[in-house]
Amino acid sequence: MKTKKSRIYVLISVLVALLLIIIIFKGNYRFSDYNVVLITIDTLRADHLGCYGYFRDTSPNIDSLAKDSFIFENCYSPASWTRSAIASIVSSKLPTEHGIYSEDKKERLSSGFFTIQEFFNEKDYATAAFYTNPHLNFGLVQNFGYTYSKANEAANFVYDKAINWIKDSSNNKFFLYIHNNDPHTSYDFHPGFSFAPEDSKYRFLEPFFPVIKDRSGITSENKNGIVKLN
Repeated sequence: MKTKKSRIYVLISVLVALLLIIIIFKGNYRFSDYNVVLITIDTLRADHLGCYGYFRDTSPNIDSLAKDSFIFENCYSPASWTRSAIASIVSSKLPTEHGIYSEDKKERLSSGFFTIQEFFNEKDYATAAFYTNPHLNFGLVQNFGYTYSKANEAANFVYDKAINWIKDSSNNKFFLYIHNNDPHTSYDFHPGFSFAPEDSKYRFLEPFFPVIKDRSGITSENKNGIVKLN
């Protein structure tokens, strides 16, 4: 009995000590003046990155960064498509909470949700978003201090513009968000699978029309993912 009571007393003492540590240090926490860069890449598979064990050298720069970084091995998207998933990232809410389930134009992130960009705005950070997926126009980049968007523009052009924004920023503290779409195409045939019927391929190309029209923001790799228009 004495041994059992002693264990209970020890457990209570440990819990009290932990509670005191939380109380003491919680009040001393201060948000540090670090610059923050958030990058999301459409349809990029973790199992095709070297830092997650892929056998091909597909991601040398990401792998180099990963060597000195925390890697989350059990991280899952809250949704299978862009608008709903990114809404969860910027709002910290599940799709069941923010309510974005379909591509209906009426479904957008409500201004009533407190977003990560608003958090940094309150900390006097300069905030900017550079993105190439139109789904982000549905309330996901609201209240950024600066936004740049061009549908399906190649990543190297987008990152160059983002770097220039950093250089031109008069504020030493910044939160920068970049979302690029490059891995979304091109797609290869796999045995047993096929693309949509022939008469639907032009509907698939519709998002690329602005890029094709002015020929800017497109690389040779992008061209491989676009069917020639006759």
